[in-house]
Amino acid sequence: MTSSTAGHARRRLLGSILLTLIIAAAASLMVTPVGPAGESIREGDLAPRSLAATHQAQYESDVLTGVVRAAAAARVPDVYFSPDPLIGQQQQDKLRQFFDDFRALYLRGGLTLAQRVNEAQSIPGASLLSPSAQFNILNLDRAGFEDFRDRSLKALTDVLIRPVRQDQAQDRIGEYFDNLQTRPPDALQLAALREVLNAYVVANVKVDATATAEARKVVRAGVAPVISSYSAGQRIVQEGKRLDAADIEALRETGVLSSSFDVWRTLGGILAGLAVALALTWYLAAGDYPPIDQRPAWATAAFAVVLLGAARLALPEFLPDREQHYLPFALPLPAVALVAAVLRGRGAGSGVAATVGLFGAFIAATFSDLAGSGFAGSLAGFELASAFVAGGLAATSSARFAQRSWRVAGTAGAVALAVGGTLAVFWLIGEPRDNARLGWLALAALASGAASSVIGWGVVAAASSYFGLTSPAALARLSQTNHPLLRRLQAEAPGTYQHCLAVASLAEAAADRIAADPLLARVGALYHDVGKLGAPRLYIENMLDGAPSPHETLQPAASAAAIRAHVTRGIEIARDYGVPATVQDFIPQHHGTRLVTFFYRRAVASGESLDIADYRYAGPRPQSREAAIVMLADSSEAIVRADADHSSTRIAQLVDSIVAERIAEGELDECEISLRQLHAISASFKETLRAIYHPRVAYPVLAPEELARAAAD
Repeated sequence: MTSSTAGHARRRLLGSILLTLIIAAAASLMVTPVGPAGESIREGDLAPRSLAATHQAQYESDVLTGVVRAAAAARVPDVYFSPDPLIGQQQQDKLRQFFDDFRALYLRGGLTLAQRVNEAQSIPGASLLSPSAQFNILNLDRAGFEDFRDRSLKALTDVLIRPVRQDQAQDRIGEYFDNLQTRPPDALQLAALREVLNAYVVANVKVDATATAEARKVVRAGVAPVISSYSAGQRIVQEGKRLDAADIEALRETGVLSSSFDVWRTLGGILAGLAVALALTWYLAAGDYPPIDQRPAWATAAFAVVLLGAARLALPEFLPDREQHYLPFALPLPAVALVAAVLRGRGAGSGVAATVGLFGAFIAATFSDLAGSGFAGSLAGFELASAFVAGGLAATSSARFAQRSWRVAGTAGAVALAVGGTLAVFWLIGEPRDNARLGWLALAALASGAASSVIGWGVVAAASSYFGLTSPAALARLSQTNHPLLRRLQAEAPGTYQHCLAVASLAEAAADRIAADPLLARVGALYHDVGKLGAPRLYIENMLDGAPSPHETLQPAASAAAIRAHVTRGIEIARDYGVPATVQDFIPQHHGTRLVTFFYRRAVASGESLDIADYRYAGPRPQSREAAIVMLADSSEAIVRADADHSSTRIAQLVDSIVAERIAEGELDECEISLRQLHAISASFKETLRAIYHPRVAYPVLAPEELARAAAD
């Protein structure tokens, strides 16, 4: 028994350590920067508060120096190549073709001026000139036309022989006409010539990118760097300012932001994750309900990690909540507390509510490299934590709805009221109070309540169904005497029913004494003998007074087989009534691998040949402290009830003999129970049995005069 107990203790310890490490690793990743810090603070973000330098700093500002040097370089004009003569020749050819087409109109005789103007519309390039310019050119006589043609070609050559940039065409044309010697003889030809040059003067130079870049590089190099300096505590940005690149640089240089991997912050995140893991492991695996089954703890822990991870992804999108839409408060974190309360008890649920609520707010405060930058005000972080914790505690309280059909609505309402009430308090103490935001507040509270209830109860149902988990709520439902199977036991096997009630009282008190699960022990005791429903009259407690025992006509082996059959029948009956596997385990384990002693000894006394296997229960032996308690309580209650002497001394002797016998038989070797705990169990049994079989005062017979008076009344 000692080695088995040690093995159970080691497995339980290793399981708790593994659970702690897994939660710690997951939680640490939620609050620890995986790469270099500073990535989540970007230009354009609003400063969550006034930020001051953490230490004195003087540095060459790359941002400000870059701005000054860029401005100086921008003032350096582009450097161009020499004029391209090919462009000038191309424009000359185009203009010459234009005038050749116009000359053709003169060679066609019999055309009036109006007809010439109309025919000119089909000449390529004519559309570049206004109708008035075309009229003035065609209205010239032949000599005047040739003179205007030569003057135009020469003017185009004179303009394009100089460098002309795209933005200089009009300037170069203006400079040409500033020379009085190049002006046409009259104003009409001047206007026409200006239009011709406007149409055919184009840029004839291109930017020399290499020379331009070199010139600007020289200018940049000549600009002295900008030196910025801050004293410790000097304000860098005001609250609400939209951060620019210079602000980000100043925050990094003065220690407000870290631009490299922050070892200390990483260590802090790991410690925070470890603290959360220890808290959750304590509440889920070592809290008010010591686990015989670790699966509820693991299922709840997995759900907590998943929901906190989802919150880590969602919170950066919802914060800072400057528009006060209360979106972060709609996150269903209270669902974790609900699952913990239903699967592990309300004590565990309250602890999980506080742990998950506070850590959810901690995630919101640390997802950015600037602590608290996700919050729009100084109270925002405290408000978020308060709402999460309040919602979780309300969800925990609603676990009492586990047996009611309206539990989803009840939980949703409780969480919504808790979250909404918390937000209303902060709205009242905040400034300014915007009545328009009350609708968003109510909507967030309702969303939190509905989502937490639906998700929480859904996880409970899925975990209970898939893993076969037995929650305290389910055990409480099974412990009610109006359960159909218990009502059937009371009706068909009343003696067995009374025995089960007595064993349940013994087991519950003893389990509480050694910090085992008293509710599980009680329920296991209530259902441990349901197999006797298969043939109630085979068991002495159900035999009618004076009725012959069926075993008087049976061979010992047949009687032993009939008695042993109540174990297999019990498992079948319990399964038919939907009794969870955790409770079904008590049916075979409360007898373990013991002999059906009464009939075995009868067979031995008869001298007949026998196979001891025919008289031994199939087991297994008790695998948990609660099953061991039920085994001892079952035997103790039966032997004390059968004994005529119910004195305290005799009860103590009988209980001690039962415990010693089970130890000697090795029936307790496979469960995690110590001699110290067995001593406590034995003491508890003795107290309970003395209370059940305490001596009573014999009431005197009524005197004749009392009977006469009673009759007269």
